[in-house]
Amino acid sequence: MMVLITHSPRFAAWADRLLPLGVALFVLGLFAVMLLYPFGRDQAIYAVVAQTLTEGGAPYRDAWDFKTPAIFFVYAAAQSLLGEAEAMIRLFEILLWLTMGVGYWLITRRLMDGRAALLCFAVAIYCLVRAGYWHVGQPESFGAVALVWALVLALDRRADPPFLMLRAVAIAALYTFAALLKPPLGGGILVSYGVMLARIWPVAGLPGALRLTLGFTLGGLLVLGAFGAYFAATGSWGDFVDAVLIFAPQYTAISHTELGPLQALGKTLRLMASFWFLLPAGLICLALFCWRDWPVIGAALHIGGVAFVALCGVALQAKFFHYHYASAVGLLALPAGWGLWMLWQRVRGRPLALAGLGLALAVAMLKLPHDQTFWWKNAQRLRAEMGQDPAGIHNRIYSNQSFAYGDNLAAATWLRRNAPEDARLAVWGFEPILFYRSGLGLYHRYIYNIPMLAAWSKAEARAEFMAGFATAPPWAVVVQSNDTLAYVSGDPRTSREMLEQDFPALREELARGYESTATFGPLEIYTRIGGS
Repeated sequence: MMVLITHSPRFAAWADRLLPLGVALFVLGLFAVMLLYPFGRDQAIYAVVAQTLTEGGAPYRDAWDFKTPAIFFVYAAAQSLLGEAEAMIRLFEILLWLTMGVGYWLITRRLMDGRAALLCFAVAIYCLVRAGYWHVGQPESFGAVALVWALVLALDRRADPPFLMLRAVAIAALYTFAALLKPPLGGGILVSYGVMLARIWPVAGLPGALRLTLGFTLGGLLVLGAFGAYFAATGSWGDFVDAVLIFAPQYTAISHTELGPLQALGKTLRLMASFWFLLPAGLICLALFCWRDWPVIGAALHIGGVAFVALCGVALQAKFFHYHYASAVGLLALPAGWGLWMLWQRVRGRPLALAGLGLALAVAMLKLPHDQTFWWKNAQRLRAEMGQDPAGIHNRIYSNQSFAYGDNLAAATWLRRNAPEDARLAVWGFEPILFYRSGLGLYHRYIYNIPMLAAWSKAEARAEFMAGFATAPPWAVVVQSNDTLAYVSGDPRTSREMLEQDFPALREELARGYESTATFGPLEIYTRIGGS
């Protein structure tokens, strides 16, 4: 019994050898799950806009969404490099997160045993993948990679002039790119700038501070200038302004009638701590075991400051979707992993303590409500991969209140098989996945109808949408009847209800020139009379 309780160097050596293998198998399993994830609604939007971009079109002008532009370029890069299949986008994200793991190691090795980065990475991937298919492939996930690499450079303490200037340019460029993925992600630049300025001033004085400031300014302007030049060159600057600077703020304001700023921030922090339980657990361990190690605590505070700014962005949106947290989770996994590494160092040579820790972790992963759902869905995915009712299983685990996976797939398949050559599609609903899976061309830049539902934009958007019916009408129009999305459009009615009650122009066009041809759950397909 004493052998189980006391420290055993031989057992500790074996535990150290097995840890990398265990982490690798765990992470590879999570990556396998991620590769099986299909697109949700958001990923379909990004992919359709990216397809338009790679075909020579421009975001906002030729395929409309109100997200900031960098996400479309990320998806376009993935499609160009790996192909347009849904799994290839997931693979691209995995590859980027692997580079983030390298960033974890580069930061960690300056402060402690570099192997601690293994636990940091395992925590990050677990937190990302367990959120589900809807919450990966989002701007915040890709933003986490940019922020970690910004911190790799910002936590480097070298202050020699040429390197400092180049480093500052790169840091600012990464933060600015993150801001173009999701604006609040860029706010961490103030944290890194302040920390670096405080570190450099005693060493390099005013000249060093000026070089740092100039580098940060140049880095930000380079990225902003590149994007601005693109939109100016493609003639889509006005469309970008209308979507991102006019429509998006009004969409964001929809949720701000219930919670004040402090209440929203409090809810943000509570939800993060309860959903991603490994993060507070690891941070508590870090505080217990490293509170006197200033280099580690200083780096953790720097990282935590950048993560806190990202969490303020979650509170600002006040919608509290899991993917909104992905950047903060990717950052906090680093100091949380350090804390878990310190805990590992204390139990690795004590078999009984290590077994107790493993049992507690297993119980938490299997008993917490969301984790029960995650592992149950993974068991269902395995059944589907073995050929046991794959269609039924996929429909159950990949559908939600307004997103009917099986019906979307069936409708897209029907459209692809029955469409004439060069047919174009219009969707009166919120299912851009129909464009992606059917392969049909876009009738109009509005790949979903939210601009035509929102009170502040619908009059102009509807007039623009209907104008094309007179000259180049779509071959098919899909009408959706289950998309109650008041948190997006501000109107509680479904697209079907809005069509029947509030959009006579489209209703009359469908009655005059189209016939109802097929129905798949909430999706009714109208095809043009005469088939062209």
